[in-house]
Amino acid sequence: MNTTEAKGNGNERKGKLIREKQDKMEKTLFTRAEEKINSYEKSIVEFKARIAHETKEDITKYEKKLAELEQKANDMKKKLVEYKEGGKTQWDSFKLKFNHDLEELGKTLKNFTVKSK
Repeated sequence: MNTTEAKGNGNERKGKLIREKQDKMEKTLFTRAEEKINSYEKSIVEFKARIAHETKEDITKYEKKLAELEQKANDMKKKLVEYKEGGKTQWDSFKLKFNHDLEELGKTLKNFTVKSK
């Protein structure tokens, strides 16, 4: 094996290690994101149960907001699946935007309140 071949093999191993590290980071993001989305969906179901005893006007208002939040959660799931299936292009851009959107959804759910009678 000459020096050029040795360097080539070293670069291939380095590239493989980098790809493996990125794959692991992506899987971690996907797992955490799925867990958060599932938690958010659970919160939405709990809110739906809590609003059952409100006035019709309030129920309508809350149901509309919860439907919006539910749609956002579904959209996040879809984005995650589409990215997994679409390959690894523009990972950093996807990760930043996705995490931002996921955190915004979480904040919105955290701030969602149902007034008590």
